[in-house]
Amino acid sequence: MYAQYESALAALDSTPPARARTSASASASARPPSDQRSASLRRELLSTRYALAVAATHYRTLQRFQQLGPDASRAQVKSAIPAWIMPEDAVYAYGARHTDATTRPFDVLIIADAHLLDVSALGLLAQAQTVVLFGDPHLVGVRDGLLARSDVLSDAVERFHTEHLEGKVAFSASCASRCSLYDMVASALGTGAHTRLTLSTRPAELLTYANTQAYHGQIQATRAASARATSAREASARDQSACMVSYRVPDTAREENAVTALIHACMESGAYDGKTFGIVSLGDGAYTTRLRETLRAHFDPATYTDQQLLCGPAHMFQSQTRDVLILSCGQDARAVRRRSVRSSLALRELATATCSATEQLWVVHAFDPRRNLAFDDVRVPLFRMLSANLSASPSALPASIRARVTQILEPRTSASHEGQHSAGVSMEDIADSLGDMLL
Repeated sequence: MYAQYESALAALDSTPPARARTSASASASARPPSDQRSASLRRELLSTRYALAVAATHYRTLQRFQQLGPDASRAQVKSAIPAWIMPEDAVYAYGARHTDATTRPFDVLIIADAHLLDVSALGLLAQAQTVVLFGDPHLVGVRDGLLARSDVLSDAVERFHTEHLEGKVAFSASCASRCSLYDMVASALGTGAHTRLTLSTRPAELLTYANTQAYHGQIQATRAASARATSAREASARDQSACMVSYRVPDTAREENAVTALIHACMESGAYDGKTFGIVSLGDGAYTTRLRETLRAHFDPATYTDQQLLCGPAHMFQSQTRDVLILSCGQDARAVRRRSVRSSLALRELATATCSATEQLWVVHAFDPRRNLAFDDVRVPLFRMLSANLSASPSALPASIRARVTQILEPRTSASHEGQHSAGVSMEDIADSLGDMLL
């Protein structure tokens, strides 16, 4: 069969381009083929050649699999499958070079993080015979308006929707500028199969909040004893702290310095060699800007590169992971009492942040969760979880890290707040709050 493919390809290679053949007896009476007929023959030959080439490629792939056997390594299997990993613009560039109008550029196209792509990515659906989308509606995405590429693009999307989609496409109502590609396809076709999340390299403690609050127990930590997951635990016995730490400071100005001090202390500790750091800001834009400026004043560009230091709001950590993640709340007690956080966006932000930490999650805050948070604030379960975890107390920090934080912060601040453990909100507190409301 393979020999037949090769001979057919060789015969096509030797065929003159779209020239009709006539017998010698009929050559005098027959009219030469028109240019249109020649072009049609040429297209048929090219289409047949392409189909044979695809079949030959699949045949060779099958042969390689049979030669590898069931004990083939991951690298061998990967080399046997004609597959590519490319960004969105490369997919379009590859499709532009595809000249056969009867077939699609790809047999199968897998789109990862489809909840981060907006309506401008609809063209990806036409690039393959079969398209598989992976998206996570529980995390921050296009729907939150935080990932818009530009105002110009948003205006162009709205014009495209009005002129070409509205009233002409069944799911045009889903093609708004704040709808993700995942939402559009789910609205038109249904969500399809659900995959169970398996974050096997995370310690179970780091997944508790997101698993219970956003994913309803769908996350599984199947390999909690893996080398990456246990590296923090093994180092904890020597010089590194537990998987979760809650650290309280007097105000948001000290909170910025505390974040910097914690990163300094970790970098000076041998247990954190080669670790990556991220800082998720839950404060407003002004606080996030101040936090970034404070970090830039203390760390040079080489440190940013070596430690992959990333600071910003939660949506910047989509598809990003860091070994050590510091969650900076960015609100003092007065701001927390004045505005409780109950939105679904805040819940998705916290889920994004907690899922981005692979070894440690540190929560730095300038308020007392027990006294200041309303009972229905989405942050209450996070601090309740920290309160239940005895190893999350700052008193459990190694002496070297506590000393470094004390050195950077004001002595009286560190002395008065070191060892304070952020208490969670108990059921009794919730009952008291409900009683006050009824009264």
